[in-house]
Order: sequence, then structure tokens, then C-alpha cells
Amino acid sequence: MHECIRSTRSGNKDAFRKIYAHSKDYVYGTVSLLVNNKQDAADVVSEVYVEVFKSLYRYDFDKPFRSWITGVVIRQVRNWNRKLWRKFRLYERGKLMELPEPSPDSESLFLRHKNCK
Repeated sequence: MHECIRSTRSGNKDAFRKIYAHSKDYVYGTVSLLVNNKQDAADVVSEVYVEVFKSLYRYDFDKPFRSWITGVVIRQVRNWNRKLWRKFRLYERGKLMELPEPSPDSESLFLRHKNCK
């Protein structure tokens, strides 16, 4: 695995594919446990690998790769949940700001009723 990481750092895309192939089942399984919606799990996994690619230069070869990638997974799941929470809060705020339909006052109800006769 360390050789694949070194190669990826040097720009070898095939080495990154090997990292993906080696870790995809573990990553997807972990994300699936942490994310309620299975459709969201695929999106989170994609974000995990984008972050893995961007952060690979910070990988410490003295530490286990699985522990490192687990940390990336947990951070991305937290970010995903934070995004969902923000969307929910914005939706709720939008609902609160909607103006209710004006209720007819008693005079207009009386006039409407009088005109119906």
C-alpha cells in the first residue's frame, strides 16, 4: 500500500486506482453504517476519495493506512451531516418566513354571504 501511496503522490493515476480498489469495500461499509440514507452513502464515498486524493501528501507512513482513511471517512460524514442540517435549517426558516394566506375578516364574509342570496 505504501508504494501505491508514493506513486500516487508522484502523479501515478493507476496507483490511486489500486488504493481505491483496496479500500472501497471498507470505505463504503463504514459510510453505510454512519449515513442513514443509502443514496447519500454513494455521494459521501465520492467525497471521501476526493479528500483522500487531496490529502494523501499528509499521510504518515508510520501509521496504519486503515486508521488514516477511517479518519477521512468520519470527517466527510460529519461534513455531509452538517450540510444536510444547514439545508434543513434553511428550509425551516423559509417556511417560517412564508406569509400565511390572509384570513377573510367578518365584514367581507358577511358581504360575500349577502351577495350569494
